Amino acid sequence: MKQEKFSSEESLELISQMIRQTRQGMKVGSGNTFLYYGYSAGIVSLLVFAMCTLTGAMQWHALWFLMFVPMLIDLVTDKQRKPDVVSYIDKAVGNVWRVIAQLICISVAVTVVCSYLEGQISTMLMMPLCLLYVGIGVSATGIITNERLMMCAPLPAYVVSIYMLTQLVTGDMPQVMWNLLCGAAFVIMLVIPGHVINRKMSKSCSKN
Repeated sequence: MKQEKFSSEESLELISQMIRQTRQGMKVGSGNTFLYYGYSAGIVSLLVFAMCTLTGAMQWHALWFLMFVPMLIDLVTDKQRKPDVVSYIDKAVGNVWRVIAQLICISVAVTVVCSYLEGQISTMLMMPLCLLYVGIGVSATGIITNERLMMCAPLPAYVVSIYMLTQLVTGDMPQVMWNLLCGAAFVIMLVIPGHVINRKMSKSCSKN
């Protein structure tokens, strides 16, 4: 079977066309997934900070496991809203977030098992790890879809996560304030791009 060869210009045009089709295929509310996770992280961070401050018990950090609720909801609804035609770019974005979800689940499992074996449950390490994982996912999505805001939005999350990891490596005890830093980083990284995407899609649909 004869294979058609593309020139470099034709290849670039084909890639650009797929990106345009992916962005045009987005509907009003396409940024809602970012909003769900961003607002959930913000609310959980405030709840954990308040409970730890009022009670002095660090066990309240386990409330961060509530972040699995929007993840499960997203998995169920994702099967119901699958489009009829899926481009290579769509598959690439979907695979990026599958890897991110797998990394988070594996990290949680390993952290819980190691903490149990040591006789002290601690999930503080998950905050910087999740910031890094999700930040990479957002940046990769921005690169694939050519959305500059998504490429830059995770920068505060990277700074906060590296700060937390540095504190842990140097032996400093995790602070309750980390929850607010983590929540703020998630809001900047997810909520702002989510609203911008929805606004862009609304303007695009109103023009058509």
